[in-house]
Amino acid sequence: MKIPIDLVQSSNYARTFRSIKLQESIVGDAKCIQRIGGWFVTDDSLSDHSFGPFSLTPSHGRVAVFPDSDGWVLIKGCGWTFGGPSHLVSPKDPELYFGLCDEVAASREYKVSLWLQNKGVHITPALGYAKINEKEIKDSLFKNNSRVDPVLLYTRVIAPFRVSDLAFMGEPRRTAIIKSVCAVMGWDTENYLEEFIYCLTKSVSLMHQLNCCNDSLDISNTTLAAEITDFEWVSVPNIPLPFGDSTKDIVPRRCKELIYIYEIGIHLAAFLNISNPSKTIMKEMLNAYVVDNAEQILFLQRFTKGFV
Repeated sequence: MKIPIDLVQSSNYARTFRSIKLQESIVGDAKCIQRIGGWFVTDDSLSDHSFGPFSLTPSHGRVAVFPDSDGWVLIKGCGWTFGGPSHLVSPKDPELYFGLCDEVAASREYKVSLWLQNKGVHITPALGYAKINEKEIKDSLFKNNSRVDPVLLYTRVIAPFRVSDLAFMGEPRRTAIIKSVCAVMGWDTENYLEEFIYCLTKSVSLMHQLNCCNDSLDISNTTLAAEITDFEWVSVPNIPLPFGDSTKDIVPRRCKELIYIYEIGIHLAAFLNISNPSKTIMKEMLNAYVVDNAEQILFLQRFTKGFV
């Protein structure tokens, strides 16, 4: 069971994609990636719209969604979906290329995803990645002249949309998508906010028990099914961050992550026109957050004092 295609396809942010070649060496689920194939954004109005992936919202600047038989698969690094150039290097940043996903970032995201998935955390599992085999794209350089080594990163999701995507939807579509997510997840539609916060907090609680931390948790990397996604900056044991010490100040960072959950809940409630949600959000956080660290528990108790 998955969210129906007519609810996912965008009418006001439609982009088309062309098939591209991939290199034979694939990391991860090669069978699935080969079945989906390689795709890249195009401005060709004559492209075939009857198959292949499609764009979501401006929150997904380098991502397309593919309606796979087993659900939905996001393809990251498939070009800049904002229109204009299909990909372009940042004129300011040493290593930023709009529309592309570099192999170093994809490799870390895939490894972190596997680690979390094996521990039972409710995330969007990365299926793997494949190098792009088209000269114009694969020869791309960052501003500092280092190679991008662009890849396509494939990630399976229950809900293609993230909380931030609700900003681009009208009320009827928003309601229909939430109902569909609840049907897939087995949640009570009338208590969607409570179900979402409890599920997200439970995931964060498990990550904290596993000595992890997500310093980038927000509405743009949490799906409507409360799946945690985008793992480039998620700290897990034995997988170094791109730079910096992943263990430094980890307890106060986890405490701040609890604030992030609350902020996500406030945004979600505002999108759904739910008034005075603070007590509801904090109650579900207290019910779901179970860890051994006294400092983190004490922080949550102080944070929610007066509301619950």
